[in-house]
Amino acid sequence: IVLIGKTGCGKSSTGNTILGEVKFKPVFGQMAGTKYCQKAHGEVDGRPVVVVDTPGLFDTTLTNEDVHEELVKCVSLLAPGPHVFLLVLQIGRLTEEENKTLVLLKNFFGKNSQRFTIILLTKGDDLEYNKVSVNDFIKNNCAESFKKLISDCGGRYHVFNNRDKENKQQVSELITKIDIMKMKRDDWRSKKELKTLKKSTNKKEKNMRIRGKKKIKSKEHRRKKREK
Repeated sequence: IVLIGKTGCGKSSTGNTILGEVKFKPVFGQMAGTKYCQKAHGEVDGRPVVVVDTPGLFDTTLTNEDVHEELVKCVSLLAPGPHVFLLVLQIGRLTEEENKTLVLLKNFFGKNSQRFTIILLTKGDDLEYNKVSVNDFIKNNCAESFKKLISDCGGRYHVFNNRDKENKQQVSELITKIDIMKMKRDDWRSKKELKTLKKSTNKKEKNMRIRGKKKIKSKEHRRKKREK
């Protein structure tokens, strides 16, 4: 399970809810969030689960290239590839940047990435407090852009109340939705697509190493210049 989303949207808390214990450090307000991919293991209903928390998309302290590099690393952490991307959003709130998230995912992981993406809506406690169902809320309170994002992901979404740590049912239901999604698009893991994904990942990792070497050479060149 790969968690994708903006800093402060509830990614880390969502990871902790899934695993049933604190594995990731949540961020609040404008605090700096995850800068590097972090992987944690756990069990859900007796099944082993691996969750990867990723850097916040559109984080002002990270360039898209930085985020891209970390997401490429996340693929290598979950070889031969992730089962699902959870696009974490606060319910009813979709910024212009977040609306571009699927485009970024397609750029990073290919045009079919939305086929294995589920929208994970946080702040489910607000709905419970107001006694409103998620379906009614989306239908009556969400902008068309929000509805389109859900539609582009095959209508797949799930709501989490990250404050209710005792609610194991919400996690079990999420895993069931992931299983159903996997069965519906089980051909995405064809040898051809996996080969393409690995080839793309290897190429990006090679480019990252080349850029790293260039940075080192540049620093060495500047150091020698200063010594002269």
